[in-house]
Amino acid sequence: MADIRVPDLNIVLIAGRLVRDPEIRATPSGRTVTRFTMANNRRFKSKDGETKEEVIYISVVSWDSQADYVYKHLHKGRPVLVEGRLRQDEWDDPTTNQRRSRFEIVARNIQPLDWGTNSSGNSGQGNMPPNEKPISNMNNYPNHGEGNSYPGANYPDDNFPVSEDDVPF
Repeated sequence: MADIRVPDLNIVLIAGRLVRDPEIRATPSGRTVTRFTMANNRRFKSKDGETKEEVIYISVVSWDSQADYVYKHLHKGRPVLVEGRLRQDEWDDPTTNQRRSRFEIVARNIQPLDWGTNSSGNSGQGNMPPNEKPISNMNNYPNHGEGNSYPGANYPDDNFPVSEDDVPF
């Protein structure tokens, strides 16, 4: 039988709300990077008919002009649609001497889901005009095809614990 090769596919598409305002910084080489955490809620009925909710928290990283856009336009509680690739970050924790890891989405496209309305549902300032397009990083970075190869991948000091006060709902 011929050797069948199945290509690897790493595409993530998820909608949710920002848990807190994005954090922005510059790398030593001068590139802008923004990180934020979003919450995704899944509501379902249990076997007893009771409505339950499952919440997951997802770390998202964006780069360059997309990072600037995220920092200026996205804030705690804002609903967004994120498309990107899943990446695992690993480091040694100096306080516990244990190997740590986390998954995050490296964003290619980020689109607010509430254009033209503010949190109360009314049109207002501070929102993006309906004709503004989502920001994309689709062609900005080479595809190295290996784990931690995107620029600025190692941020062992970044830990985004989520407390009840940070949840926007």
